[in-house]
Amino acid sequence: MTQSLNQFNQTAERGQIALRGEGNNLISVVVDSAETGVIKAGDLVVLSGSNGGIPTVKKAAGTAGEVILGFAVYNVIQNEFKAGMLLEIALTSVCLTMQASAAIAAGKSVAYATSTGLVQEAPSAAAVATPVVGVALTKATAANDLIVVYIKTL
Repeated sequence: MTQSLNQFNQTAERGQIALRGEGNNLISVVVDSAETGVIKAGDLVVLSGSNGGIPTVKKAAGTAGEVILGFAVYNVIQNEFKAGMLLEIALTSVCLTMQASAAIAAGKSVAYATSTGLVQEAPSAAAVATPVVGVALTKATAANDLIVVYIKTL
């Protein structure tokens, strides 16, 4: 969604931190130089190495052996990140605004579909391409609704 300075109230954005608590549990990372795509706010990222002490990440592809690290956080200035760019990611215990693929009840475990970038109610047996990433704190009544998810990735 596009924000306007003339709005009375800002709307929620995918990847935006919600329900800020005492600790933020955010870290700065660098997008891996081998990343050919674009990482957007709300995208799941995996650890790919280190760049002189700063972790490097790439967009999750949903393949076996990936080390899930967290989610790209919304940034009002820069919201698309390419190879070599610095970004913040949300780790476990952060509440993040995410986009639902269908209706989801509050309190349900949610999985992230790497193919669509949307969350869905977690299947009974977690698949590699749809890792369980947290718990829905608010409900989604339809596809593309924005919901608050308590992240549990590590």
